[in-house]
Amino acid sequence: MKKLLLHSCCAVCTAGALHILKNKNTEYEITLYFYNDNIDSFEEFERRLPLSTYETQFPFLVPLIIEDYSPSEFITVAKGFKNEKEGGECCKECFEMRLRKTAKKAKELGFDYFSTTLTISPHKCSKTIFDIGKKTEMRQEDVRSDTIPQFLKLDFKKNDGFKKAVELSKEFGLYRQNYCGCSFSRKK
Repeated sequence: MKKLLLHSCCAVCTAGALHILKNKNTEYEITLYFYNDNIDSFEEFERRLPLSTYETQFPFLVPLIIEDYSPSEFITVAKGFKNEKEGGECCKECFEMRLRKTAKKAKELGFDYFSTTLTISPHKCSKTIFDIGKKTEMRQEDVRSDTIPQFLKLDFKKNDGFKKAVELSKEFGLYRQNYCGCSFSRKK
């Protein structure tokens, strides 16, 4: 079975993505990777943790790796973008930061693939995320291509993926945020 490291942006998107993957009977051994230094506070970071509020009820339990909250890299990446609208250059830099770290972790732990739950959001352009994911995959410094985790293009918003994520959030009482995560998206 192929191993997939799935970047998790929040509990709601993760619930929807896992529902889709498990119901498609995919042949992946999935591990979640929660790395989101773009989130504007530690309290918000904790609220968005996948599986934290429903781990005994939710039918699709998978291993979870949580990176420590350390927003300094995002602050560096976001410098100069505070007036950007959501979906602009700051978002692209943020996606790349998170996918680069996911790819690095996937390589470090011997995963075959990496991907992200970000594509479930109707506010995120899947093509942009796919392009960044592929670029991130290709930038990994390793001569042997068979050891480089491949970016898996998974568009979770297809077939009402976001709608299902919202339904699951209601069913399991998941925290549903009303902004992307960074302080810039909160202001808009």
